Amino acid sequence: MALEISLAQKNILLLGHPSTAFLTTVSILVIACSLGSLASKKFKSLKKDLPIVLAFGIVMMAILYRAVFPGFLGKSFYFKLSIMTLILIPIGFTMGVFSPLELKRSGSWGNLH
Repeated sequence: MALEISLAQKNILLLGHPSTAFLTTVSILVIACSLGSLASKKFKSLKKDLPIVLAFGIVMMAILYRAVFPGFLGKSFYFKLSIMTLILIPIGFTMGVFSPLELKRSGSWGNLH
């Protein structure tokens, strides 16, 4: 949840309005997480590498926010929205891949007796 809130705050600077930024950030992340959750069966063999991929994506996103977004402030809303979508989809997809794997692992904790 902390990642979503920080992303929404960064996107307020890009889109200019808090409610629009929060709505679009959460919508994009929910859709991308659901697609990642559906694709998680294909990534079971890579589950050890997924935290590294997610960390790399978050670092790259932070670099992109600082380097690229100031140049987009004068562009149209739809252009900024498409750039924001291209940046958020890989992060949300990777977060969605974790969800079924972690639910399965936490469900097995109850069977430890």
